[in-house]
This record gives sequence, structure tokens and C-alpha cells, in this order.
Amino acid sequence: MKAMKTNRGSGGRSPRTWGRAIACVCSGLVAAWLAGCLPAADLATAGGAATAATETPPAVATAAAMPTTRPPTVRPTIVRPTQAPTRAPSPTATPAPLAVETPSPAPDAYSLGGINLADGTAPLTMRYPRTWDGGDEVVVEGIDLLVSDGDGSSLAYFGNIGAWLGDHKIFVYPDTASGRPVLSIHDGTYAGVVLEAEPLRQLIEGSFRNPYALETIHENLARLAGLRIVLEQRGVVAEFEVVEAVRMDADTTLAYRERPGELSTLLAPLPRPDDSFLILICSTRQPNEPEEIFPARFVLAVQLVR
Repeated sequence: MKAMKTNRGSGGRSPRTWGRAIACVCSGLVAAWLAGCLPAADLATAGGAATAATETPPAVATAAAMPTTRPPTVRPTIVRPTQAPTRAPSPTATPAPLAVETPSPAPDAYSLGGINLADGTAPLTMRYPRTWDGGDEVVVEGIDLLVSDGDGSSLAYFGNIGAWLGDHKIFVYPDTASGRPVLSIHDGTYAGVVLEAEPLRQLIEGSFRNPYALETIHENLARLAGLRIVLEQRGVVAEFEVVEAVRMDADTTLAYRERPGELSTLLAPLPRPDDSFLILICSTRQPNEPEEIFPARFVLAVQLVR
């Protein structure tokens, strides 16, 4: 793992500070890792928000300060832009553990193309294609950035969708293995409302109850290369493109449940890390996976378009 200079990020926190902050969260909220994957069959009213939030897959929290209690037993199937989809599973392997000293980013590590992903006071507008031909576009306005904090309030708020249904929230935390920001984005539906990343999830894998075959999903992951995602904040517009997409199967997702700060280890080295961030959304089950609607995850590496 390449060493990086220790500096403070543009949001006033270094990943080491964020790592300590999220360690506080983990003691009470590890069971709430990756919230935001809510199927149409499990619709809840805002009045039932507390119950619904505890029953959904949990929201991310960086586990840099936590021991790995359940090492992964499998590797995810990784489809890179330059690879053809493959039917064969990846060989079993265990990702390398984090270094004792987690890397810190250079200044402005969370500011890309004029977009500050660590600024919780400046809402985002996000746009991306709804279809492969680009004929339709998803536009999500007024997205609040819930930046990882010391008492876990942003993480708890992210998971309690019923408290803010009708608004839009994204949880932002640092991938401590790379020093890059991770945007955890809700997909699925809640109380009949389609959440922020649901059209993207459907583009990749189809419906909740009848998803595409894994081979087709692999083909679509490869097809994501070059897909454009546009962010706007305070009048500044920046265009990004997907450079790699990974599906973490159910076993890999479980293995990373307490180490979400290492998601970048599932990807190839970022071509331009200073211009890149990660996106995390949920993936519905395949026939050989546990009987829950979203046992798996997608990780996308996204890079600024120059």
C-alpha cells in the first residue's frame, strides 16, 4: 500500500479523524451497515420508520479501527472495462489488511472538479442515464451530504429513511485504504418512493424479484465503463465517468461488513486517484444467495472527465 502524506481534507477532517469518528459509530451501529436497500415488497409508512430502519440492510461505517472478526472466504466477481465477462468465479483470496497508519489524502482530496463531497452544507444535484442509449435521464435534486461524524448522527439519520422521506440523502465516508471518498446511495423503494440509485440498479440487474442472470449482470457491469454521472453543487457542474464496476456477492459483502473502509481493495488501482471517488449501492439476490432481497453490493469507481 503506497504511503501518502498526512494533510487535512477540504472538509476539515482527515481520513484518520474520520476513522476515529466512525469507530465511535461502529460500537452501536455496525448492525446498521449499508442501509438504503429497500424492496417494493417491504414498503413502510413514515409512521413506521423506526421499525423499518432497523430491519433494512445497514448503512456504511468505516471499520479502520476495528479488528477483522470474519475474514472473507471468497473474492467477488470483478468485471473490468477491459475484460470480457466470464462465467468462472474468481479464485478464493483474502484481501490484505489495512496498515496500522491509514493513509491520509492530499489537501482537497474530497473536492473533485469543484464539487466538495465533504461539505454537508451544500446540497448536490445528480444526473445519470436511465437507459443504455441515453435517451432518458435520472435527475435527483437537493441531495444532502451526510458526512461521517464522531457521534454517528449522520449515519443514524441516513438509515432512518422515514424521518426524511421526500428529501434526498447520501452518506459520505472515507475509504481508508485509498484515501478516497465513498458515496453510499440508497436504492430500492420506501413507502412507494423510488430512491436515488434505484434506476441505476435496475439498469445493471433488472427487477427485485426477477433479476437478470449473473452473466448478464457481468456484461452490464462491463458496459458501465464510460457511463457519465454529472454532479452539480453551488452552481458548479462536474462530469464523471465510471471506470470500473464490481459486484460483491453475498459472501464477500458479509466478509466486508466490518471493513467497509477497504472497498477499494476490490478494485484495480485507480488510474487517477486524485480525480476519483467510489459509489456503493445494493444488489438484489441471485438464486444461490441468502433469502433476503439485497444480500450483495455494487461498487463503482468514478473518475472526473477532463
